[in-house]
Amino acid sequence: MRKFIFFIIMMFASITMNAQHLNFLGIQMGGNITSFRKALLAKRGFRATTKTEPNIYPVKGLFNGRKATFSICVTPKTRKVYSVYVSFDDYLCFDYSSESIKEMQYQMYKKFKSELSSKYGNPYESTTISGCLIVSNWSLKFGDVYLSIDTPSDVPSLRRLAVMYNDKSTTKLNDRETSSDW
Repeated sequence: MRKFIFFIIMMFASITMNAQHLNFLGIQMGGNITSFRKALLAKRGFRATTKTEPNIYPVKGLFNGRKATFSICVTPKTRKVYSVYVSFDDYLCFDYSSESIKEMQYQMYKKFKSELSSKYGNPYESTTISGCLIVSNWSLKFGDVYLSIDTPSDVPSLRRLAVMYNDKSTTKLNDRETSSDW
């Protein structure tokens, strides 16, 4: 009986240790921020920027050949990477920007959507949802990828083109850590 219980415990531990996570630029999410950030900064053209929020680590670099700001989001207690938000620096515009600039942003959205669709399949698409003017969502086995033109709550006149990668299991961990029950 002891051997059987030991076997069950070892099997459970093995399954838990081999949990799969979403990859971002070839780096597995779900691990600690130190190793994730080190791996990202080791890539050519990436540099750390000043941290202004406790659970967000900003990095500047290129994403798909375009200048971008990366916000690496971590769980508050265990410091595991659960999300990476990429905002494209050259595709920011304001409500009062010219229609040609807004059109350029939308054309880039369509280009990224096509590239992500070739990698992940057809997305679910919606308009005007939670501060987003338009969003495409790819629900994958280990997480979700979102492409959006959105408006940040702190600058409501700004429109930004962004991609967000959310690791499924670590997002659940973040939800548990931020709940009052933790």
